[in-house]
Amino acid sequence: MELKNIKNSVGIAGKEKIIKDYLRDYGENILRLAYSYVKDQTKAEDILQETMLTVYLQLNTLREGAALKSWIYRIAINKCKDYLKSRQYRQFKLSKILHLNIASPEKSVELKLVIKDENEILATELFRLKSKYREVIILHYYEQLTLEEIGTILGIKPGTVKSRLHYGRQLLRNALEGSVGKHYGR
Repeated sequence: MELKNIKNSVGIAGKEKIIKDYLRDYGENILRLAYSYVKDQTKAEDILQETMLTVYLQLNTLREGAALKSWIYRIAINKCKDYLKSRQYRQFKLSKILHLNIASPEKSVELKLVIKDENEILATELFRLKSKYREVIILHYYEQLTLEEIGTILGIKPGTVKSRLHYGRQLLRNALEGSVGKHYGR
């Protein structure tokens, strides 16, 4: 969607079109991105709505020639980070930890369960990485953004993105080798 077209359609009907187009073009990706940060579907949906509202309210501040997609992703990431810093998140995380300790562990006997376990291990190790590595991995592999797009979103140079991606993969690989071995008694 082109910025001139967006700014020219600022009437009531235009604003409704902006919301519909935003949801169609970016909604699913932003929801997935938010979920990758907060690991809670309901909160991810809230972040999507907050992002949409911010885009709607701040649209006139978008600079001419700026990339709309990068701007929207930056807003979503900031909303996620704000939530992760909040007291609400810390309370949510504590309740999840307490619930996991109470719940009985399931045994994986079929391939689907093994794959699920491995995906959980991957997710766990991914979220143990420092945020600067986790962000670039999520944006590159899950959101399929280019190094340039990631650089724009995070406000860093593409070379820095490439470096963080390299070290992040290396850290993740090392962590997974240890975790999978421990998990399956290797």
